[in-house]
Amino acid sequence: MANSTVDVSFIFQITDKVLWNVFKKNEIGDVLLPFVVIRRLDCILDPVNVNVRNAYENFKDKVSEDKLDPILRKAAGGLQFYNTSRHTLESLKENPKTIEIDFNNYLNGFNKEVRDIIDNFQFDKVISRLVKNKLLYQMIDAICQVDLSPTKVDGHNMGYIFEELIRISNEQSNETAGEHFTPRDVIELMIKIVFSTELDELTQPGIIRTIYDPTLGTGGMINLAKNYVLDVLCADSPHKPVLKTYGQEINEQSYAIAKSEALITGENADNIRHGNTFTEDKFQDKHFHYQFANPPYGVTWSKDAYFIQNESANPAGRFYAGLPGTSDGQLLFLQHMISKMEREGGKIAVVTNGSTLYRQCRWRRKRYP
Repeated sequence: MANSTVDVSFIFQITDKVLWNVFKKNEIGDVLLPFVVIRRLDCILDPVNVNVRNAYENFKDKVSEDKLDPILRKAAGGLQFYNTSRHTLESLKENPKTIEIDFNNYLNGFNKEVRDIIDNFQFDKVISRLVKNKLLYQMIDAICQVDLSPTKVDGHNMGYIFEELIRISNEQSNETAGEHFTPRDVIELMIKIVFSTELDELTQPGIIRTIYDPTLGTGGMINLAKNYVLDVLCADSPHKPVLKTYGQEINEQSYAIAKSEALITGENADNIRHGNTFTEDKFQDKHFHYQFANPPYGVTWSKDAYFIQNESANPAGRFYAGLPGTSDGQLLFLQHMISKMEREGGKIAVVTNGSTLYRQCRWRRKRYP
């Protein structure tokens, strides 16, 4: 499902020329991912920067911040993001002596959603290490040599670049199944099974469908599912569905990656939300047509027990059917997904080990002898 023609050689060039011997292999993604996001945003904003900065100067002292935001979005041509600083990545190279101060000024010029992503990347730690090793200028110079403008790299191919970065990062970090990374062939199998009977319906005119992952990780499942439907399943159809992706993730950096991809590929980044799915359901009362998830294996829910037990006593709650042992929360994720199914024809594909079935069967025998 991936596009093998997308050039990702810059990943290895920057690693070899700039980051080698300073960052460990399992840290390369922590550096490259936020820089690629920022470079993509920088390239997209290039044609509208003058308009945004003029609007900012004209209105910053005349309207409140909440009213200024839509004005700046309009000046940015309707984009979800903008930058009000006087800098671009290219202009930062003009003053090497003040590049740290100027770079921070540039980052602070982004709108709130982008700054939230940068914060969740824990980018300040990366910058500090680059500055300490006198590599910030070299890193900015190297990323500026990568042209990520939309005319060069469209939204789909940008997604593939991001996917490759995430894959390399996960491999170097030795991510294990059930944490943040699910093998590509497993995701493909899940997607093909779920959509195996959907072609006729999805190729009808005016179809809108939702895709959701409550254990989002870096967003691979929902993005690959969407790409499969549009690029493979419905590739030859004159009618393609509108697919809206949603997800919730508890890990800050994984959330930042997923939200970044939504932002830079033109998705609604507000549909990617941070928080504990058990105790902070960010999509209350919402139902989804397709759900994909790989819940973490063997994760205890004891720290959330008070909240979950209270909800399990509510007939309208997600966990009213019963609770598994606190040592394994996979069944809770499955119950959450069932509660989120679209009432007419919702589908779920979930990766699980045997504990969910075994523990639940044992629980049922104990409660209903």
